[in-house]
Amino acid sequence: MKIKLVITFIFQVSFFLSCIEGDVRNSSSAKKIRICFWNVKNLSLEGLQRPNKGVYVMKFATICDVISFMEIRSADLDMAGAFEEEFRKNDKEYSCIEGDPKGEHIRKEKYVTCVRGFITGFEKIEYGDEESIFSRPPTLFVFEIGYKKVLLVPFHSKPGVKKELEGFQKVIDFVFRKFSDRRAFFGGDFNTGENYQSSGFLNSLSYFHILKQLVKEPTTFAGQHHDLIFTDSRTGSGCVGKVHRLDELFPDLKEEEYWEKISDHFPVSAECYF
Repeated sequence: MKIKLVITFIFQVSFFLSCIEGDVRNSSSAKKIRICFWNVKNLSLEGLQRPNKGVYVMKFATICDVISFMEIRSADLDMAGAFEEEFRKNDKEYSCIEGDPKGEHIRKEKYVTCVRGFITGFEKIEYGDEESIFSRPPTLFVFEIGYKKVLLVPFHSKPGVKKELEGFQKVIDFVFRKFSDRRAFFGGDFNTGENYQSSGFLNSLSYFHILKQLVKEPTTFAGQHHDLIFTDSRTGSGCVGKVHRLDELFPDLKEEEYWEKISDHFPVSAECYF
């Protein structure tokens, strides 16, 4: 059964790649875009407006053309609108969309994605988790950069729960089956550090081998590799992954305890040509 799943996935990826237009790096009109993912550690509306947290979150967000946030709280509030207002305060034009609140009743989270004003066709699609695999099922965000169609899948796994990482294969299969005309990026806090998952288990996940992994460095001050960005090899050939250390982004804070008040995860990005 496992062999059948891997073969099916490879076929779907091959079909997806056959639908992608030529290598954009060969086009004189190619535009470099920075796509970011960041677990911002229980960010509420109050936190977004705090000078020791939200101000720094927004400083980073404005260097991204597209950014997906995880661990957004304030489930009953319009956090997408709050982000748009903060961007306006920074004289930046972004549109933001939030996913449905998910998770345990007192720990609900939303995925929020924001895109620069020149990006069009921006919509969300909730992933149908019929088998109840995930505590926080992904929200899919679709948009267009010029004539290139893109799909972003932010994901926050429950720490230490193997079935969520195994089940993410179903999300990947769904995306390549239903959105074969789009360049797809899967990213976020997968909680794949050695404090939660063994290398043997991670190596048993087919997507760790088939998809191109763009983030290589540790993404926490504890040296864990929790935050990842996956895409297919063709799309990833025009991309460079990066981990943005908070001590390098915000040297004015000077001590780890102050950086970790912003987040216990570093933001990650992929710079790609479209």
